[in-house]
Amino acid sequence: MTAVGNALQAIVEEHNDQTTGVALCSHYEGATIFVVSPGHDVQQSIAEVASKFPDLHVITRATTASISQLSAAGRKLLQSPGMQGLVTGAGPDMYSGGLRITVAQDKWPLSATEKGRIDDAVKVLNGSRLPLIYEQGGTAVLD
Repeated sequence: MTAVGNALQAIVEEHNDQTTGVALCSHYEGATIFVVSPGHDVQQSIAEVASKFPDLHVITRATTASISQLSAAGRKLLQSPGMQGLVTGAGPDMYSGGLRITVAQDKWPLSATEKGRIDDAVKVLNGSRLPLIYEQGGTAVLD
């Protein structure tokens, strides 16, 4: 199953403006590739991968934004002066096609006002709203 995942991930890397990511699933013995309005070349590449692995399911799921768009929005959000001290992490969430936002531990749980500030900042930085998933940040301890 790793081979099908690697083949689909190569498509994501080559077409990061049309794709968001790949998830492997042992439940249905296969992989899912998350796409945003894929062009014919991406669809053809996915079909070729599926034909090479006939015993595995290759599923295509539509999502909101591409990995390149989400990565850029996350970087911009983290660099935004209004978010310092509030947002400690931001990264792509391929399942929602949005951003997974890590919030400073002392700001958790977020108030409606703080959520609104983050949502508005993402809209300005990205040019449109994105699904946002919030999680509490914390301190990691390495042994």
